[in-house]
Amino acid sequence: MPRRKINNLRVVRASEDHEERNNEESNAPESSEVPETVEEDTRGRTTLKQLYQLPPVHRVKVSRNDVGQPIGPKSRLLAGYLGIVGRNVNLLPINYESWREMPNSNKNQVLDFVKEKFSLEVSDDYVKQTLGKRWRDHKSSLKKKYFKNDLSLEEKLQTVPPGILRQQQKFTHTAGSKSFACIAHKEENTSGSKVGRIQLFDMTHTKKDGTPMIADAAEIMEKLREKKVSCYCFESSSSQYISSQSQSSHQEVCRLKEKLAEMDQQMANLKAKNEAREAERAAAEATRAAVEAEKEAAAAQREAAASQREAAYQHRLLGVSGIGAGDLFDDESLKGSENGALLGALDDDESSSAPFGTLDAKITPDYETIDFFVSDAEGDPDCPSKGLASIEQALNTIRQGKFVIVVDDENENFEGTLIMAASHATPEQMAFMVKHGSGIVSVGMKEEDLERLKLPLMSPEIEDGDSSTPTFTITVDAKTGTSTRVSTSDRAKTVLALSSLDAKPDEFRRPGHIFPLKYRNGGVLRRAGHTEASVDLVILSGLRPVSGLSTVADPEDGSIAPLPFIRELALKHNIPVISITDLIREKIVERTAISRLPTKWGLFQAYCYRSKLDGTEHIALVKGDIGNGQDVLVRVHSECLTGDIFGSARCDCGNQLDLAMQLIEQASRGVVVYLRGHEGRGIGLGQKLRAYNLQDQGHDAREYGIGAQILRDIGVQTMRLMTNNPAKFTGLKGYGLAVIGRVPVLTAVTEENKRYLETKRTKMGHIYGSDLQGPLTGFIKPSVNKKEESDEEPNPE
Repeated sequence: MPRRKINNLRVVRASEDHEERNNEESNAPESSEVPETVEEDTRGRTTLKQLYQLPPVHRVKVSRNDVGQPIGPKSRLLAGYLGIVGRNVNLLPINYESWREMPNSNKNQVLDFVKEKFSLEVSDDYVKQTLGKRWRDHKSSLKKKYFKNDLSLEEKLQTVPPGILRQQQKFTHTAGSKSFACIAHKEENTSGSKVGRIQLFDMTHTKKDGTPMIADAAEIMEKLREKKVSCYCFESSSSQYISSQSQSSHQEVCRLKEKLAEMDQQMANLKAKNEAREAERAAAEATRAAVEAEKEAAAAQREAAASQREAAYQHRLLGVSGIGAGDLFDDESLKGSENGALLGALDDDESSSAPFGTLDAKITPDYETIDFFVSDAEGDPDCPSKGLASIEQALNTIRQGKFVIVVDDENENFEGTLIMAASHATPEQMAFMVKHGSGIVSVGMKEEDLERLKLPLMSPEIEDGDSSTPTFTITVDAKTGTSTRVSTSDRAKTVLALSSLDAKPDEFRRPGHIFPLKYRNGGVLRRAGHTEASVDLVILSGLRPVSGLSTVADPEDGSIAPLPFIRELALKHNIPVISITDLIREKIVERTAISRLPTKWGLFQAYCYRSKLDGTEHIALVKGDIGNGQDVLVRVHSECLTGDIFGSARCDCGNQLDLAMQLIEQASRGVVVYLRGHEGRGIGLGQKLRAYNLQDQGHDAREYGIGAQILRDIGVQTMRLMTNNPAKFTGLKGYGLAVIGRVPVLTAVTEENKRYLETKRTKMGHIYGSDLQGPLTGFIKPSVNKKEESDEEPNPE
């Protein structure tokens, strides 16, 4: 630019004339009049002769629109003047990297020069932003002319500055040097109506012949007319200045759009997964309903068959002896009684002296049955259930301080539980249990540990109730090293304190946030519960018998998580999943000794076994060669001190053991498994009777799991089971054993034991004689004292 123009811009007055000039300016009106005598060039750079020929005291007034953009015919003078000033390297040096680095003193100096020529309604920021763009354009032109002029278009596009929007550069329009704001203002003055963005876009992108500038413009105009482009508004905005943040804003919009698309895909995946889960649940419900229907049909068939047998037996009894069924038992409290276990003194008029023939217990086809509770072997004890981990894998995981998930068989009471060794508790594990569990963290503990820490049961009556009910004690928190006591760190400290042998009762605050649970002696072989499973796993892992556990919950509704959800959780976090059924089949007895044992019945081989859970020792007496384990005569006998040792006449336990030994001696091949610790199911002599309620509800079958494991160790595969108790058939299934027949163990009925035997038959389903469900058969042996009570507790045999 010629030096003379720069000099014209830098008007400097002497200090003595400064006050005079100010007075003149204050008295002179601002004018926007520009002399029309100067001829304006139509091509090339403007020299702004109109502007420079104005009197010094006159300034050009430039108006603005609603959004702060210059409008009117004088806006072109302002744009041209800003271009000239932006190219002045004396005022705005080009040795700065960007407009941001330009000193504010330079920017303010140039702003003052602009205000000497113009009376502006636009803001100072707008002027500075426009100057910055003109300064950058000037640098680009110099660079193009004198520097790197040999670069191709492709090479230039690779080095586009971050503040440049390439799409706007390529999108041509018909506005020329006029701003969009000026075009909109002129149209509004002409038409008298507001010009919107759609109309403005149409005006600035359509040629004089009415055709669009480019194909993209035609497409956008079509979409605008159809109101399908939501990114366009209906207000004017600056087209003269593009913010330096436009590129980053565009990139942010694109990133947000991609994020929304990703979220839509995730929602679709979640929806599909939820639909699949619902389908699995529906299929599981349908399967469960079909199984229940089959069970109900089978129960109905058994009931009908039992009714037919009862009628046939009554007919046979009346036809042979002429005595009615009610002649044996005329005590109204026994007939139809629901508890059936009330044992009292016989009334004086209750005795019956009608003799019956003694029923000899011999192995004959008449007494051997093959149609009642006869079962094939269920499950392979040496292999885990399909799709589940092995018990050994679970034990190794617990030893490493990690989680194991234990599940029930899939039934209406199905649930899965996160289990770990309490001695390995950490805040991270507590957080995982709270996140994926029900929110309640429990600790399984043995009775002796609970007594040592003086933790009573929350509801003492639970002890005598349903064995399926977990026995919670009062809740606790550790006092030492805890604050809120609800945090995962505090919960971990409480669990570790409960697992310590050195813990004292006064070290715990009651109530608290950790729920101790009482472990039932005998573990899953006594009660197939998650508390017993957790402690059994910890014991078998060689750690302190204290476990941490929490039920896995569905995060969507907080309900008990179904098996598909548990499998997915286990797969995601690499957690082994095992079943209680597999744990019950796990070998938890070990052979400790073998000895030759001569007895009054004959010579037997005695095997001693010890339980890994509680150390109880059991004995198996083996006669002859078991061989391939097929068709073996077997008796599983539960310990009864009063009957087996002292010969009590109020139960038939001792007589059954004697008879079983005799029958095996006669057969020259068989096994008697003598289970110790079963006195009243391990709760003592005084509470035997109440414990039978558990057997009535079907929670006692797995009590014979130890006996089944002993039989498998000896080599038994199929057996004829000597018992009157149908529960043993259920209890011995699932261990790779098959019951191919039942041999009744029949002993004499006396006044002392007849009500005891009747109780076992009516309440526990014991079978005497044939499988016909009629009154007891046998003979009544007169007692020495008719008034003597017959209150012996029924043994499950």
